[in-house]
Amino acid sequence: MTCPCPILFAPVPLGSASARRPRATNASRPKRASERIYPRVAPPLAQRLAQHAAASGISETAVVEAALERYLDGAPTDTALIMARLDRLGRAHERSQRDQMLHAEAFVAYVNMWFAKTSRAATSRRRRR
Repeated sequence: MTCPCPILFAPVPLGSASARRPRATNASRPKRASERIYPRVAPPLAQRLAQHAAASGISETAVVEAALERYLDGAPTDTALIMARLDRLGRAHERSQRDQMLHAEAFVAYVNMWFAKTSRAATSRRRRR
């Protein structure tokens, strides 16, 4: 009787040392969905990575993949978004100050004109009495 499934392991003689553990041939190995890279990082950074992965309950590989994707995609970080918003608020504040100074100068000009006209009228009324 023949087996309908393909042979996954290379035939090994019974007396050899590798007879206990059959080895898979290259054709039967599934291809990995990822590639292995060997970056070197400073020991303190490696410790922080291990601590973060342990605290989060995820693997170090998942942490590194997420960080690389975020970095290479150029997605804005929270810090960049906050800085952009602060810049916008700073410019709005400067415009507000400029407008306030313009209103203050216009009010000063109005008060000076008012005093210039009313002080003469008030002194002439006092003299008539």
